[in-house]
Amino acid sequence: MIIAVDGPAGSGKSTVAKIIASELDYLYIDTGAMYRAVTFTWLQLQELVPDVNIEEKLIPEKDIRRKILSEILGKHHEKALQLICENISIRFQNIENGILTFVNSIDVSPYIRSTIVTQNVSHIASYREVREYLVDEQRKIAEGTDVIMDGRDIGTVVFPNANLKVFLTASVETRAERRLKDLEKLGEKASFEELCAQLARRDHLDSTREESPLIKAEDATEINTDELSIIEVKDKILSCL
Repeated sequence: MIIAVDGPAGSGKSTVAKIIASELDYLYIDTGAMYRAVTFTWLQLQELVPDVNIEEKLIPEKDIRRKILSEILGKHHEKALQLICENISIRFQNIENGILTFVNSIDVSPYIRSTIVTQNVSHIASYREVREYLVDEQRKIAEGTDVIMDGRDIGTVVFPNANLKVFLTASVETRAERRLKDLEKLGEKASFEELCAQLARRDHLDSTREESPLIKAEDATEINTDELSIIEVKDKILSCL
């Protein structure tokens, strides 16, 4: 059984998918965390991520790091991202209060939800090299097991034959309020207006990109989460099974 949950940033995909995975004893695959992990690696190689306490290099080989940086400086971003994807391994680990994300055995969970990663993830996700690599990884992880997976293109690209497809929506204002609360938990500050603008920009990038744009699958059930609690969203999804 494969459940595909798609929708824009802040619509509640990850939260409800984790709850359903726990309730049904399904494997939960956080595709957003995978794209964020690649984005964080991209930024960290360029030393663009402040306040990161990682002593080891995400990509330990000096020659490869040097080659990636050379491609970035030469504006050959496709080649740089291809090299990053060829030299990292992303895995998850379930813990009592959530899921840890690792890049080459280094826990990057505390950093991938930061503002700078959020501001860059849609851009990095727009590259074909990144999407092809991660879609292949997602299919491998899901092979032979019951899975719930959330993202932007799960029901249209990753698993077009999923048993159940759900498309969650919410207004920009509702999603900005949710993001504001998430940032407060991380100790970061942002204004409501700034978050609304960022989400609107991200929606535009996600829905207009050439590679795997954010669109609702024709056979997906659409659920607006504006006025619903996360438990109500969960119950609506489960009622479709």
